[in-house]
Amino acid sequence: MSESKIKQQTSEKATEIVCILDRSGSMDSIKHDAIGAFNSFLNGQKKLPSEAYLTLVLFDDEYELLYDSIALDDVPELTESTFIPRGMTALLDAIGQTIKTVKKKTKDKNVIVRILTDGEENHSNEYKHADIIKLIRKRKEKHHWEFIFLAANQDAIQTGSSLGINASRSVNFSADKEGMKRSMDITSYATAVKRGHHTEFSSSEKYENVSFDAIDDDFLAAELNSIMKGKSKK
Repeated sequence: MSESKIKQQTSEKATEIVCILDRSGSMDSIKHDAIGAFNSFLNGQKKLPSEAYLTLVLFDDEYELLYDSIALDDVPELTESTFIPRGMTALLDAIGQTIKTVKKKTKDKNVIVRILTDGEENHSNEYKHADIIKLIRKRKEKHHWEFIFLAANQDAIQTGSSLGINASRSVNFSADKEGMKRSMDITSYATAVKRGHHTEFSSSEKYENVSFDAIDDDFLAAELNSIMKGKSKK
């Protein structure tokens, strides 16, 4: 969100920013890019004045709650010692366990959940697709949580749909430095709007005075994918 102009229309509620980040072995080739992209997102969000907390989950075939609803200003950056790719991809278990953990702490908060993976589900034992669809649907419909699904090396829209996430909130990214950057551009935009800020982006990041929840799904899908392609749509 560099060089962005933030309009001060802050949300009265605090926001819980939930990041579910794949650290399976296949992420090793882009670990530096993943770390840099997350830290850029984190530092951009810290510049916004509204109250926010961050939960960060790292997953492979194991689940790690690295940051547990920490006040945003106190969240440390990721490093090579805290993000070490390994193991398989238990995506369903990571999502299910995160929702179970976070829902206890977010009764009076806006919640946005960002899920990023570079591979398909291959190791979950506790949760099935039907379980995740049910959990996500309830959080969206009854509690107004926002879910964003970012995926590489697969059809993000198809995979997102299998999780109960709308096509307009599911975006493919390339598993490289530029792809990681653009995935964070999307997350930065969606999170800023969820926190009550309308953000004006320049060049390929351009969004002017739109509400993430109110705009047409087809338009949003085209806009999100235009970010990934480095294009500006008006």
